[in-house]
Amino acid sequence: MGWLRDIACRAAAYHGCGVLAGGRVCGVAIDRRDRPGYRVVIADPRGSITLTAIVPGQRGTLANLYQLYLHDMSAFVSLELDTSGRFVFDGDTLDQYFRAAGGTAYFIRYGRAIAGFVLVRRYPPSPSIFDIEQFFVLRGYRGLGVGRQALAGCLARHPGRWQIRVMHENRPAQAFWQRAIAELTGGRYVQAEACDGDLPMCFFTFASP
Repeated sequence: MGWLRDIACRAAAYHGCGVLAGGRVCGVAIDRRDRPGYRVVIADPRGSITLTAIVPGQRGTLANLYQLYLHDMSAFVSLELDTSGRFVFDGDTLDQYFRAAGGTAYFIRYGRAIAGFVLVRRYPPSPSIFDIEQFFVLRGYRGLGVGRQALAGCLARHPGRWQIRVMHENRPAQAFWQRAIAELTGGRYVQAEACDGDLPMCFFTFASP
């Protein structure tokens, strides 16, 4: 633990015990075994949350992340693995985002690290509406405000009418979207149950501020 204590002390000395401007704590909290109840915060300089457009040469990285997304979704819908142990999906799901007018794929970044992705498109049945087809934040970055900031970035880049669809069974995602959308729209949104194809979904509709 000596190396960890040294890092913690240097971080605390430089960053004021991990407390940044405005009083927001950004860092990794570590419980000291030698001092029960005492917690050291190691400041994390990666804290900025941004969106970067995914270019065709990065499709492979997106496809790898998409496997992790599908693993999460397998808790709510039946998904098959191929003989190599990868989830099976229609490749055009991603390919369309690299064609003209096919939508925009973004990496969600926490500092320089990839923290997830978001796929934004015009909703095919109603092209005047922006739709998040898929949204994924890696588990290690959840609870840090990454998802909310990513949504804010999407709304800023694509002003207009929006909808977000969530599977009825995915209660954690519904709770997240309720909070994030309410905060970013000042509570001006509509939530309704409807089917998207044969899947019961929760629809959130609103306009970007």
